[in-house]
Amino acid sequence: MNFSPENIALDYTLNAMSAISTGALGADDESGIFKALCNGIVADNAYPMAWIALQDENSEVSLRVAAKSGRWAEALDKGLTLCPHFGMCRDLAKTAMKTGQSQTGGSPAPPALSAHLAVMCDVAVAAVPIILEGMPLGCLLVGTPNANNFGPLHIRFFEHLVGSIKTNLKLHRSILERQNARAAEEASLRALNKTLEDAISTLSEAMVARDPYTVGHEKRVAGIALRIAQRMGYDEHRGHVVYLAALIHDIGKIKVPIELLTKPTPLRPEEFAIIKEHAAASYEILSKIAWPWPLADIAGQHHEKMDGSGYPHGLKGDQILPEARILAVADIIESVMSPRPYRGGLGAQKAIDIITASRGSGLCARTVDTALALFSENPLWIDEMEHG
Repeated sequence: MNFSPENIALDYTLNAMSAISTGALGADDESGIFKALCNGIVADNAYPMAWIALQDENSEVSLRVAAKSGRWAEALDKGLTLCPHFGMCRDLAKTAMKTGQSQTGGSPAPPALSAHLAVMCDVAVAAVPIILEGMPLGCLLVGTPNANNFGPLHIRFFEHLVGSIKTNLKLHRSILERQNARAAEEASLRALNKTLEDAISTLSEAMVARDPYTVGHEKRVAGIALRIAQRMGYDEHRGHVVYLAALIHDIGKIKVPIELLTKPTPLRPEEFAIIKEHAAASYEILSKIAWPWPLADIAGQHHEKMDGSGYPHGLKGDQILPEARILAVADIIESVMSPRPYRGGLGAQKAIDIITASRGSGLCARTVDTALALFSENPLWIDEMEHG
């Protein structure tokens, strides 16, 4: 298709703009946007080649092909430096990007051309810079036979088409910047979480070292609590918070005299009153660290009861965090089933009886029902979980 310098065919104009708009909107990256521009320009075989040139980062004299389209595109696949018109294209592109002004040029066909090159004729080239936010991003080059084929109207049309993709390029870069910022933020948060989780492990190990009779208690409680939370529909993040809180829920026992923690006989009332102080102490210790999770509140509330008869603050009902309600049930199950200095483990049925008796009064009914369902489906679920 040939155009007079005074006119651009209406059908071609509409086809080109439609193809560019549709392709650019559906593009996943800048290369796709550039490809849409090239495809639109060569629509209806109006031009044999359109390509986007970017400065080659590894060479001051070379150009990198970011996108191409048209029946002459094979020449670019063979290598730009082999193309007999490469020098003109390079100079026009570099001048256009440097000055911010469109350039045109013509190049006659050399007397002898390599047989594998598609460009075997006189060539006219238009070079339109792609300027984004005041900086040259690249250059559109359009090639066609006949060294005098580009007039001012054609150049303005190409400039209009280049302008039409700038919004897409800005939008893509904005999305990419937000994605990169989000990725950096998530990486930073993961690193922070890892540091905090290491701190949790250290605190848990400190508790185990001080109270060897409850070695593994926190981890077993954490595993039971996590299984209950998962069964209740907690997502991975929320379940992980329950697990972490369970790992250090008894950290306040650091402030309890060791002789009470290891006493081989049942505690007297006044001794148990001292033991009960560990819940408030857990909150006090954990609240001094800026966790991204409500660990201090969960740990501090795991001995509160739904009817308000618990400790340390006598909270009731919805005043108690759901995560703390799960932790309370898991803590009782583990404590009943595991041996203590003054007794052996009492078994799963005893744990079932105790949490059932407290359902709705001391313990959250929904949480108890979830734990009972797990026992009903598999009476050995805790053993299998511990050894799985």
